[in-house]
Amino acid sequence: MNTLVVGDIAPVLYGGHHDRILEGLQAVADAAPQSRARAQAILDEYVDEVGVLSFLMTNWRRQPDGNWGWRITLAAISSRYSDISAGMEDGVYRGPVLFLRGANSDYIQAIHRERILDLFPSATVKTIGGTGHWLHAEKPDMVGRSVKNFLEQ
Repeated sequence: MNTLVVGDIAPVLYGGHHDRILEGLQAVADAAPQSRARAQAILDEYVDEVGVLSFLMTNWRRQPDGNWGWRITLAAISSRYSDISAGMEDGVYRGPVLFLRGANSDYIQAIHRERILDLFPSATVKTIGGTGHWLHAEKPDMVGRSVKNFLEQ
């Protein structure tokens, strides 16, 4: 049987939730610093959370031409962000679904419950304590065990 695991996101419109981060990523790209430290110093002006900053910086790499740049396709993400953050408008998935939410995150809220169950009627939500939105990075062992247990059911 097909199953689905969703990491701390609901099928709802989030709007410009990441505009400031995208602005910072672009500022780094425009400045084209030739070190990770300089890139991080620029991005630090746009990102408040140390964990998010560290995660984003894993994508600042030396390119095949020897210069530094983003490993992500920033232009595509920026140009399609409204589609990425739009949520789901229709369609129902009836198979088993596990929504993992970070206890300290606001991405899956009680007000999202009805929408989740409308689109995923067999969904369950499990909260990972002591984590925010980056639950897979903050508590990888607990997330891994939760996913494994769900898949083995």
